[in-house]
Amino acid sequence: MKKNVGTLDRIIRFTLGLLFMYVGFFDNPIVTGGTFKFLIGVFGTIVFLSALFRVCPMYWIVDLDTTGKG
Repeated sequence: MKKNVGTLDRIIRFTLGLLFMYVGFFDNPIVTGGTFKFLIGVFGTIVFLSALFRVCPMYWIVDLDTTGKG
């Protein structure tokens, strides 16, 4: 797979992914219970994994590359 997530994009995704996973999966006063909280955690996991592997499937769909090589 061709990497399509650049360095700054990766840092932002990593940070937001961890934040959303914390809000979604851990007991905290920001969001209380329910399906919405779980979906926030799932979204955070997807964002975190896209930063980890430097590949974003949505970028392929819209033909976007933030690595600066494309």
